[in-house]
Amino acid sequence: MSAQNYILRDENSIYYECGYSCDNALYLKLGSEAFFITDSRYELDARENVQGADVIVDRNLAQQAANILNQNRIKKVTFDPNEWSVASFSLLSNNCHVEWIEHFAFSHQKRIIKTPKEQQLLAKAAIKGAKAFKKFIKTISKDGIGKDEYHLGDIVRRTMTYRGRYEV
Repeated sequence: MSAQNYILRDENSIYYECGYSCDNALYLKLGSEAFFITDSRYELDARENVQGADVIVDRNLAQQAANILNQNRIKKVTFDPNEWSVASFSLLSNNCHVEWIEHFAFSHQKRIIKTPKEQQLLAKAAIKGAKAFKKFIKTISKDGIGKDEYHLGDIVRRTMTYRGRYEV
């Protein structure tokens, strides 16, 4: 499942990799190096929020990605064809000489696989969530019957976030 080199276009996939996404970006991973390529509209925000990748600003994302691939003499790159239009992929693939490896749902499958640390964190979150939900049910039963949605929303925020200590 672990591809050495890959390129992403989908916003959710990109966000998973570097903690930031926007509607006009590419994420290119080449071994231990990563590049977040976007246009100037997102430069400031990207530079502040992208983690673990170099931010590159260019109006022609595909050409910039092709340049990076060519400069690094990359031979194979994995991509998810569902993330690309024919026109976008043609702009990229016609400007660099790599072997493109199709891997449907690449990022989705990558996100499904959890490390032991992630599994422990999810288990802990499930326990805390269950406790908060029980408290929410108890509070609604006692203080929520007949109340409007604003009051109920306040109860949700107080009980599910442990009075603002956690995010929902």
